[in-house]
Amino acid sequence: MLVLIEIILIALVTIIALLYTRIKVVAGIKKVNRKIVKLSAKDLTTDRIVVKGSDEISQLGYVSNELQDTLKTIVTDLNDSAEKLDISAENMDEEINQMSGALEIVAASMLEITTNTEKQTQSITYAAGELEKLMEIATESDNVTAVYDEETKTLTISGTGKMED
Repeated sequence: MLVLIEIILIALVTIIALLYTRIKVVAGIKKVNRKIVKLSAKDLTTDRIVVKGSDEISQLGYVSNELQDTLKTIVTDLNDSAEKLDISAENMDEEINQMSGALEIVAASMLEITTNTEKQTQSITYAAGELEKLMEIATESDNVTAVYDEETKTLTISGTGKMED
């Protein structure tokens, strides 16, 4: 009977030990599972798992804490990069606006130069036409002068000849 009591006690202790271990293991796995579910839902504010021990369940808790830290770092880095990109985009927008303004000024200047060049071309064309008229007048004047000189010579020669007679 004593042997039977000993066997029952050993069986009870074994069952209690198994239940205790199972409860601890299941509770640890549930904690890690809840944390991973929150992390997968983008909740990086979840509390860290308090790790006690070095068994596999404790290692899962430690790794989930490391995962959370890594994800927080990645999100922080992405936010920093997004802010820098936003600042760069704003700077580029300002530079594009400045370039656009400068190009508008250049375009206006080119239009003014084109207009003035057209006016100068018209003035030169007009002046060339007037110069051509003056050349014609000068040519006619030369012709008239030549005729006058010829007539004067003829008159001079005619007049000289009459006087000698």
